[in-house]
Amino acid sequence: MMNTLIDEIAAYFDYLETQHGDYVSFHNRRIPMNDYMFKLAPYNISRCPFCLYVKSSAQVWDRCIAHQKKVFEACGNGEFSGTCYAGIGEYVFPIYGSDRSVLGYVSSGGHGIQREPALQKMAHFAETYGFGRQKLKRLYLETARPEEDPETLRARMAPLARMFQLLYMERKELEDTAGSAFREYDRLSMAIVYIRKNCARKITVEDIAGYCHCSVSALSHLFKKQTGMSVPQYIGRIRMERAEKLLRKTELDITQISDLLGYCNPGYFSEAFKTRFGCSPKAYRQISREEAGIRRKS
Repeated sequence: MMNTLIDEIAAYFDYLETQHGDYVSFHNRRIPMNDYMFKLAPYNISRCPFCLYVKSSAQVWDRCIAHQKKVFEACGNGEFSGTCYAGIGEYVFPIYGSDRSVLGYVSSGGHGIQREPALQKMAHFAETYGFGRQKLKRLYLETARPEEDPETLRARMAPLARMFQLLYMERKELEDTAGSAFREYDRLSMAIVYIRKNCARKITVEDIAGYCHCSVSALSHLFKKQTGMSVPQYIGRIRMERAEKLLRKTELDITQISDLLGYCNPGYFSEAFKTRFGCSPKAYRQISREEAGIRRKS
């Protein structure tokens, strides 16, 4: 039952992005990111191109994680919207338990809420963290979605919040009976979250194994068993997922994207991309734009 529910949640996240353009993520307070939850790790991080770009800085990432405590506190008063310290807008929908305690929240990010104040925040953010002010502004203007009607957005988010409520109840029942059966999944979830946080820099299997408190051979065996991939293959897949999104959604050039994803040089990045998608990054961007133009006309 729990496996099926997790697959349905992942499918709904994908539906929201492909059909509505929503960059939705979930953030957990009492729903642990362990056992079967590793399948939802891709959705535990905002996939908005603006957020992916600024979180390439470890300092920014750490501040975003620290800021979540304030968001959880605000969730006690219900749903809300606003802009983060980097200037990007988001709508937050709490996930409640049966006792109205906050289990976590789902967030629709990447919105251009209150644009002028947002741009002022962005200028201060760029100066503080060493980002190019004009590049950041251009990325915001290219990718930020318009403000949403809260009622319309709530109708899309409510099923997701409800599925997480059910997941919490299912997991709580299993936790009492499964004992150590979840230990292997715990380690895999830790590794995946670490990879997604650090894939913009050079990381090794040794780094990840050290973080997960296990041997390199144990980690390698676990990845092969549960994902069908080696650890380097999995890191490459995550980088390619982000490359695809940045090529489709932003005007960042190939060198910038290569640097952002932790590749040693643009040539190696282009070669890896062509191996994965069958064409160069430049060609992929052109094809994506042509397809988007055809969809708009139809």
